[in-house]
Amino acid sequence: MIGPAHVLAVALLVTGTSGCTLLDLLLGVGGVVPPFDPNEPFPFPTAEATFSTGEATITIDGERIVLDELAGDAVITTDLGAHVTWENEDGWYMSFTAYPGEPPFPDLGSFLSVDRITEHEHWVLIDPTRCVTTTEQVDADGIKGTATCRGLRWADYFTAYSGTGFPQPLPSQEPFDAEIAFEAH
Repeated sequence: MIGPAHVLAVALLVTGTSGCTLLDLLLGVGGVVPPFDPNEPFPFPTAEATFSTGEATITIDGERIVLDELAGDAVITTDLGAHVTWENEDGWYMSFTAYPGEPPFPDLGSFLSVDRITEHEHWVLIDPTRCVTTTEQVDADGIKGTATCRGLRWADYFTAYSGTGFPQPLPSQEPFDAEIAFEAH
């Protein structure tokens, strides 16, 4: 015997597989959900501030590595926050990202990543959350901060997040600590 539950189940199945949403059926097409036009250009965030100069230093076991150039766009945007990457001619890169603390990135704070390209290999830090970052400034006048990192390990970039999904440390590289300072203007 076919009852109301069966009719509802079939209606939901037909609705779900036809590409229509239940919300469109209930509210009418164009109700609460705005229509999507695939030909409409994607709205990229507008830069509130851009930076053209800066320097970052990474000190490992007493060796001071200077990253004296900015790579790519160094910007602060309303939607995505701040992003700056420093580099040097020896293959070192460091990126700093500070999220604005509003949706879609609530309470994420800031994040550092360090890469090293050496002898035809690309290394990345396995767990950059081992760096405690202190951000002194993120505004239209500049970005400035420091980080203390403990027990960092290198992984090969191209195998770090493939396979098992867990990066494996490079066996030839011991864990290390680092002190980092950065600024951009």
